[in-house]
Amino acid sequence: MKNEKKRDSALTELPLCSSSCTEILNHEVSKKTTTTQKDNRSRIWTFLCYPDSIPTDWEEKLSTLQWIRSPLHDRDIQPDDSIKKAHWHMLLAFPGKKSYNQILEITKSLNATIPQNVKNQKGLVRYFLHLDDPQKAQYKKSDIVSHGLNPDDFLVTQTDKKLLVREIVEYIRVNEITEMKDLAFYALSEKPEWFDLMSSGYTMFLNSIISSFRHSKKEQKADISSIIKQL
Repeated sequence: MKNEKKRDSALTELPLCSSSCTEILNHEVSKKTTTTQKDNRSRIWTFLCYPDSIPTDWEEKLSTLQWIRSPLHDRDIQPDDSIKKAHWHMLLAFPGKKSYNQILEITKSLNATIPQNVKNQKGLVRYFLHLDDPQKAQYKKSDIVSHGLNPDDFLVTQTDKKLLVREIVEYIRVNEITEMKDLAFYALSEKPEWFDLMSSGYTMFLNSIISSFRHSKKEQKADISSIIKQL
C-alpha cells in the first residue's frame, strides 16, 4: 500500500496534458541515475485507445507529434471465443528517446492504456493489419490514419516493391504505354499501390522505360513508312 502511494505521488508531480503534448515532452523529470541503471527510454511507443473513452479532440492533442493509428480492431477474438472490446492500436515516434513517465502523461490525456516501448516498428505497423497472422481478423490498410509518418514505409517490403515494379513494367509493355501521365492516371484510379510506389522514388526508372518504348515505336513507324515509299 505504501509503495502504491509513493508511485501515485510521483505521477501527480508531472504536469497534466491539458493543451499541448510538447510541453510534457519538454518536461524533465528530476531523478537520480547511475551509469549502471538500465535505460528504459525509447523513440517508439505504443498503447491502446477505446472509441468510448478517447477524447473528441485527440488528434489536436497529438498535433505536434508523429503517429500512426491502426484500423478499429472490432473483430479480435478472446481465447474463450468472445469478441474483444473494440480498440485502436497507436504508435508514437520521436526523433529522440522519451521516458515512460513522459509518454504516460500523453496516454492519460487520451484515457488510453499504459504505454509500452517498441523494439520492432515495422512489425508493429504490420500487426495493425494482422498481415503476418492470417488466422486473425484482417483489417484494411485504407483504414489506417497517420500524421507525419507514411505507413507504407513499414508495410511494403523490398520484395513487395520489386514485384510491384515488375507488374507495372509488364503493364507498360502489354498496353504499349507511351506517356507517363497515362500510367499515372491509371494507377491513381485503379492501382493505388502502384501510384504510391511511383510517387516514392521509382518515377525516373519507369519514365525511362516509357520513353524507350515510345522511341522504339517511332522508329518502327519510320521503318514502315520507308518501306511503303519504296513500293
